[in-house]
Amino acid sequence: MGITRREFVAQMGAGAAIIVGVPTLPTLPTPPTDRSQKWLILPSQPCIRVIGVGGAGTLVLDRMAGIGHAGIDLITVDTDAQNLRFRRAAVKLHIGEAVPRGLCGGGGRVEYGRGAAEESRERVHAVLEGADVVVVVAGLGGGTGTGAAPVVAEVARRLGALTLGVVSLPFEFEGQRRRRQAANGVRELADRLDTTVVVPSRALVPPADSNILLSHALERVDELMLQATQSLTVPLVQPGLINIGFSDYRELFNQSGPALVAAAVSDGEHRARGAAQALLEHPVLDGVDLRCASAALVTIATGMGDDDLTIGEIDEISTVLYDRLREAMVVLTNVQDPTLGRGCRVTLTALGLDKVLGPDPALC
Repeated sequence: MGITRREFVAQMGAGAAIIVGVPTLPTLPTPPTDRSQKWLILPSQPCIRVIGVGGAGTLVLDRMAGIGHAGIDLITVDTDAQNLRFRRAAVKLHIGEAVPRGLCGGGGRVEYGRGAAEESRERVHAVLEGADVVVVVAGLGGGTGTGAAPVVAEVARRLGALTLGVVSLPFEFEGQRRRRQAANGVRELADRLDTTVVVPSRALVPPADSNILLSHALERVDELMLQATQSLTVPLVQPGLINIGFSDYRELFNQSGPALVAAAVSDGEHRARGAAQALLEHPVLDGVDLRCASAALVTIATGMGDDDLTIGEIDEISTVLYDRLREAMVVLTNVQDPTLGRGCRVTLTALGLDKVLGPDPALC
């Protein structure tokens, strides 16, 4: 049963660093006492909470908040209270109050991020309690994301939620120390997440594209993290022509291990085939043998109100992708995106890539 913001803050204590309101779980109305009245109990949709940890994670949630996804609760967690002031998620949780006035971030120290999350474990528990699905979003290599994300994931897992992760790895220029910390972070998260989507930053900027502006390179990483997060959440809350039930969703992602996400957009007469073929040329999939995938979620997005997705287009997408996925269990879903116009976007989430990424991704 949902709780009010006043009750929530009372449970958290006077020092709770909840800067904005706290979402409440939907509740069913009380059945009528008059048996002559007809009564239909409609099942509620699963409670999905996306929690961005550290600088990179909070920025991804900013973009999700800007797009707006009804039915998905957004929570930002950081050791830097000043950063939280400018974030757009509905719930903002400051961790690590031992730092004077909370004005410092993790400073690249993983132990600080971990300690801050442990110190605020009860509050993390409070904002995640009741969730059916928790998606932890973080950039690995720094202090807060790398140190706090495993603690957040552990709390979510102990609460019984299906716990998924979207994490980015450092660029080459960020140095060996950050890459080593990111690799350690992936290992820690692997023990606490059912599925870990890895976004290898350096793969998004191939050597031939070395003249790209830094801001544009960072945008590519943020965009793919956003697409990955959306692929894990939106199909559950947005009805489309092809839907996925929660039981099938849980079966698909439960203990699926490491995963990769790629997406591509195309328009025109052959938009479906064009998007599917461009998807397979995505730099993240370069050198990846998709035959190793145990399962895959394929999300076909079309413009808002665009209901002219044809069987032929679905067949074209299936033909292109199935040739690479071979024996993987493939689940198709369809959502609508108002930014696409008459275009079509195909997003592939390839799961169970242990043989490709392994427990210690060489992508670091």
